[in-house]
Amino acid sequence: MEKKGIWNIDPEKLTEEYKQQINQQFLDAEQNKSYPHEDVFKFMFSDMPDELKRQKTEYEQFLRWKENRK
Repeated sequence: MEKKGIWNIDPEKLTEEYKQQINQQFLDAEQNKSYPHEDVFKFMFSDMPDELKRQKTEYEQFLRWKENRK
């Protein structure tokens, strides 16, 4: 594709653009209060693994910290 001139995208530029899009999607999702964060953890496993429990606790601590900064 590169030899035929069809593919002329800089991979580093493309990666940076994707990172920006992903970051924006995370910001948008965090602003959407209609989706409770508990749902992310609640419906994945019938018995939540310890690692997921740890992540949930850390995320809840982050949300409290974020709320207290306002």
